[in-house]
Amino acid sequence: MHDSAYKDRTPPQTIDITTAPFKSSVLTVDAKWIDHNGHLNQSYYSWLFDLGLMEIFSAVGLGPPYIKARNCSTMTVESHLCFIREVFAGDPVRVSAQFIDVDDKRLHMYCELHHETEGWLSCTSEWMELHVDMAADSGGWPADDSWGLAGESAEDYEEPPF
Repeated sequence: MHDSAYKDRTPPQTIDITTAPFKSSVLTVDAKWIDHNGHLNQSYYSWLFDLGLMEIFSAVGLGPPYIKARNCSTMTVESHLCFIREVFAGDPVRVSAQFIDVDDKRLHMYCELHHETEGWLSCTSEWMELHVDMAADSGGWPADDSWGLAGESAEDYEEPPF
């Protein structure tokens, strides 16, 4: 169901990674993702965040080339969603991600899903990713590596005023 859409998606090359929060390309809410109440089904909010984060991770150097070259990846170990406002079939949305904290094996992110043309906030999410050495099947960052841009943007993170 999701597998082919994920594998066939080509991340755009135009993501601005000079300033956090990092933003995905515009994503469109698919009519197949609408539930019996007429709005986006709750599970597809995670799907939209995943698509946007795939683009952002690729842009900061943690995408498929990194996974293939290093045999390392990130895996979600915890996520939370807060639903603010409904989105509907055909709505254009964009994911933004701010890396909050990093250590030798974890990456903590705060993300938002905004309606692209009207600008309002639809959903927030918080993610904890674990860096995994796929060969060793264990968490942790190789000694000769770093979180790169993700770590640098986490250093610049300021707590929101709420």
